[in-house]
Amino acid sequence: MALATLVIQQPLDAGVPAWQWTVMAVSLGIIAVAIVIGAGAVAVAALKASRQLDRLSPALDELREDLVPALRSLRAITGRGEVVAQRVHEEAEAVLVTSRRIRKKVDAATLRAEERLGDLDALYEVVYDEVADTALGLAGALRTGRSVAGHARTLLGRRRRRGKRWSA
Repeated sequence: MALATLVIQQPLDAGVPAWQWTVMAVSLGIIAVAIVIGAGAVAVAALKASRQLDRLSPALDELREDLVPALRSLRAITGRGEVVAQRVHEEAEAVLVTSRRIRKKVDAATLRAEERLGDLDALYEVVYDEVADTALGLAGALRTGRSVAGHARTLLGRRRRRGKRWSA
């Protein structure tokens, strides 16, 4: 608009050739027509888009009607999933606590068992030594007993022989 006002206010005899005024007027006319055509194209496109939207609106409404329950169900499932995940987490924590407690008990029992096995081994060594000493003592006593018995038989056998001789 400022250019049109400027053109109108300039005197025609300002030293500007007449053909420039003509070219300027034609250019302005072409620009005006281009703007009108562009505005018409935008209006036609808006009209077509409006008609397309009017045609798609029922389909979108149906889609919205179908999606709303699906989204509600999805939210409910997600909520349940969070609850289940929380419970699984709590159970996993409980299992870990129980596992740690059992492991401590097993470790303590293992230590006690090792101590008792050590004590049992020491007892076995003592009993083994005692049994070995007793066995050696018994073996010695048996040898001594055999030896004494042999001597006793020898002595008794001589007396019997003598007695038989005397009685015969």
